[in-house]
Amino acid sequence: MQHSSDATHEPGVAPALSVSGGRQERIAWLDIARGLSILLVVIFHSSIEMNYLEALHPEYWKINNFFSNVRMPLFFAVSGILGSKIVKMDWPILIEKRIAVLIYIYLIWSIITIFLKFYINGELQYLEFIKIPIIPSSILWFIWSLGIYFLVTRLAGEKYKYHLMFISLIIYISVDSGYFNYQNQEHLKSLSYLFFFLLGVNFSKILLSIANYWKIAFLVSSLGYLIFFLALRWDYIPNGTGLALSLMGLVAGLSGSILLVHIPFVSALLAHLGRNTLTIYVAHNQFLKMFAAFNAGIVTLPGFPVWGTPVISGIAIILALLLRSALEAVGGGWLYRLPHGIVDWLRSRTDAKPRQSI
Repeated sequence: MQHSSDATHEPGVAPALSVSGGRQERIAWLDIARGLSILLVVIFHSSIEMNYLEALHPEYWKINNFFSNVRMPLFFAVSGILGSKIVKMDWPILIEKRIAVLIYIYLIWSIITIFLKFYINGELQYLEFIKIPIIPSSILWFIWSLGIYFLVTRLAGEKYKYHLMFISLIIYISVDSGYFNYQNQEHLKSLSYLFFFLLGVNFSKILLSIANYWKIAFLVSSLGYLIFFLALRWDYIPNGTGLALSLMGLVAGLSGSILLVHIPFVSALLAHLGRNTLTIYVAHNQFLKMFAAFNAGIVTLPGFPVWGTPVISGIAIILALLLRSALEAVGGGWLYRLPHGIVDWLRSRTDAKPRQSI
């Protein structure tokens, strides 16, 4: 998500890793971490569509599996870090700046997704409109979950924040070990990843302090992640120990993002993606679905299973960014943010401070 004014400089965080951002400073490597996360998400979703077309090289599943304990833990932990200040603000501000925005964007893009399915399949599933509030789609579940996370975190407050974190930890371990299972995978993922959001909220300063010793953190966590991943793959250690792997993946993702700051082109690209995660997240899969439905024989091109996944991933990201630019130009920016009418209505009933985009 885009949290422009939240990614600010913190005491103890290496200043060289921050860049000017108006009246405040942005933490550059947090943008890169978000960019890395959304890139892994798009590649994963591209792999699913390629597999549906029977045009996916099997090595891509190995790549996706390797990063599975980095992708969403990093995404949610960074969201928690960026939301650690606002989640403690008064209810009117939290509702306007986060909860209402997330609910609105989730509803709008869920409806768009349903109509896109109608366009592709030719059959409108009216029951899906009813299911939107309680059963998120396999793509938009992240936004649905994030809105709930902000709500329950604020409800817990300072008094019960560690109680909630302990419960979320037990849930994650139970899901990972297979003791707790549920038919709806989106609900299951929403329950399990709350722990990483709370980790970002409650321990944001500790996670940000990685910037002060990122080299050793990256070396140790990356090596530990590789060893642990291979040990799980070769059954040297039992299943259900994914928490340790995810924590090492989180540290590796954060410290690796700091490493990428020093690679100019890569850092600039990932930082741009990180500043536009919302834009990419809500629309990229729409383009992937359209590609899967109307590929016009592209999948038969020589070597497509090898080069197809990164190419269509890149195209989906570019089209998602271009779509927002085009919509903004014709007054369609309301698809990505609360319309001013809703904001004014919220403010008329609260003492909320000026609006801040995500």
